[in-house]
Amino acid sequence: MRRLADYHYREVAGDLSRPPLVLLHGSGATEEDWADFGDVVAPGAAIYNVRGPIAWEDGFAFFRRNPDRSLDYDDLSIQTINLARFLGALSERHAFRRPPVLAGYSNGAIITASLIARQHALTSGAVLLRPLSPFRDIIPVMTKGYPLLILAARHDSRRDPRDHEIVAARFISGGADVTHRLQDCDHGMDDQDLIETKEWLQSKFL
Repeated sequence: MRRLADYHYREVAGDLSRPPLVLLHGSGATEEDWADFGDVVAPGAAIYNVRGPIAWEDGFAFFRRNPDRSLDYDDLSIQTINLARFLGALSERHAFRRPPVLAGYSNGAIITASLIARQHALTSGAVLLRPLSPFRDIIPVMTKGYPLLILAARHDSRRDPRDHEIVAARFISGGADVTHRLQDCDHGMDDQDLIETKEWLQSKFL
């Protein structure tokens, strides 16, 4: 386990001629919960499993929620700045040849969306699994063709059916090349998420 800029992370060495994969877990989890995900979707790539900096439930999160579980937008903004600082430091420490692909699930997907809406140039692309819109007053302006994969769930009890559509529409209007899939599952990840993510990564970065 390594520590940098107030974040703990686990490194899996790999081919740095490809963009590294940086993974952000969901709320109440740890970096170990996604340990197998990167190995499956990006075999041979350098992988960095990051632990959220905020103690939350039985694990950690990347930003806080309000008592009613609505997004704490002020904390999300602060933590987004901190995450951007960490990504810059991580890229420098490990001498990335290309910016990483940032992949987030649930809480991790929300802060991933928040970061790329503000500073997408820190990344080569992004994967959002079960996102929720982080937008309050942000209009993303992306490099035209910025690759973005969004995987939502048809039976997700934690999301409004329109949430993923709002996220996709905002990034499309900002210029991103959005691949958008609605999986036939619930909030949890399943095998189809692995298949879709692996195929997308191979099509965009190999």
